[in-house]
Amino acid sequence: MKKNSLILCLSLLLCFACEKENLLDKMEQIKQVGNSNPVLAMEMLDSIKLKVRTESEYLQKKYDLLDIRLHDKADVLPTSDMMVKDLVAYFEEHGSDKDKQEVHYYAGSVYRDLHDTPRALEHFLKALEIGTDMAKCDSMLLTNTYSNLSYLFYRVQDYQHALPMAQEEYRLLKEQNKANALVLIHVGASFTRLDSINAAKEAFRSALQLLKEKPIAGQQEVLSSLLYHFSRFGMSSEAQECDDIIKGYKDWTFDEPDYYLAKGEFYTLTRQMDSAIACYQKILQDSTNLVGMYDASKLLFLLHDEQGDVPQANRYAHLFVQVSDSLNLGERQELAATVNNKYQYHKNMEEERKAKEGKERYRNLLIGCSLLSAIVILTLILLSVYRRNRQLKALLAAQNELTRMKRDKQMLGEEVAQKEAELKDASESLEKTK
Repeated sequence: MKKNSLILCLSLLLCFACEKENLLDKMEQIKQVGNSNPVLAMEMLDSIKLKVRTESEYLQKKYDLLDIRLHDKADVLPTSDMMVKDLVAYFEEHGSDKDKQEVHYYAGSVYRDLHDTPRALEHFLKALEIGTDMAKCDSMLLTNTYSNLSYLFYRVQDYQHALPMAQEEYRLLKEQNKANALVLIHVGASFTRLDSINAAKEAFRSALQLLKEKPIAGQQEVLSSLLYHFSRFGMSSEAQECDDIIKGYKDWTFDEPDYYLAKGEFYTLTRQMDSAIACYQKILQDSTNLVGMYDASKLLFLLHDEQGDVPQANRYAHLFVQVSDSLNLGERQELAATVNNKYQYHKNMEEERKAKEGKERYRNLLIGCSLLSAIVILTLILLSVYRRNRQLKALLAAQNELTRMKRDKQMLGEEVAQKEAELKDASESLEKTK
């Protein structure tokens, strides 16, 4: 009876273990589906929700993390950081390095979408630190981490940090044979902001070459960006080649302000001023894009001023001032500085925390070493005392043995003397007898 009960218990435990393993495998499959079809993956994940909620806490947290991942893949913006904050705390204590890398990456994504740039940077940098220290990390997640850091640093005008992040993203993509022109444009844009013009030009040339070899999604925006930069830098042959590629796509419609801005720069480079003015005026027709209107009104003012058309130049100068007031560039600069300061505050707090933890570790190490040294010294003292006692006991025993031997020798000497006396008496008695 006992044997049957034991077999039943083992069978139940095995079933539960298999069920847990099956759920983890199922979530891994859903994760892979989510890379190409996040909406379908979200539906698949929802189908196992009730079963997961009856399992261990670790399994439930893995479910919640996958849910955040799929929402990020599907571009569903978060409304709160409550769940991801709880997940960060849990996996920091109970997760593997891979869990920690993933949870910090998606915490950064949540804060990025909530426009909390300092905390987004903080978590992306933590994910980067874990990913680069791991022997075998999620390389694609690490690549995306560099991409997000490049974007966020560029956004807050920290180009010194944006550039190496974009370069690392390109390096990793190249290792995975997934390099694309868009990443090189990010590299070139950062070089431009740092006034490294020759390096920027080289990056844009490489981007064009890569684009011709490997077309990508969103190629329209990439071509517009390249045309703009080539034209601004006076790279006539590259700009012409880029414009020829654009003309080759007859089925594309170019209605974005960025395209007309790039095309206007190209016409300015090739001294087709009327066409350039027409492109910039096209941007002004979309009164909702203030950034486009800002650039277009400034360039129209410069073109008309160069042509000596004072009334038109004054008109666009007034429009430029109005758009500048609407954009409130001073406030935008202040906001960027504030974000940088907030990030620096969080970074300093993190460094302070690490320093405190380091001091605590050294203090504990010092206490441990002191205790160990005290134990070693005490052990040596005890061994010394023990050896000394043994030596004293051996010396005392030898001394006692020597005393006994002396005493025995003395007694033996006395006995010999007595025997000699007796022998002498016997000899004399014999002589007398004779």
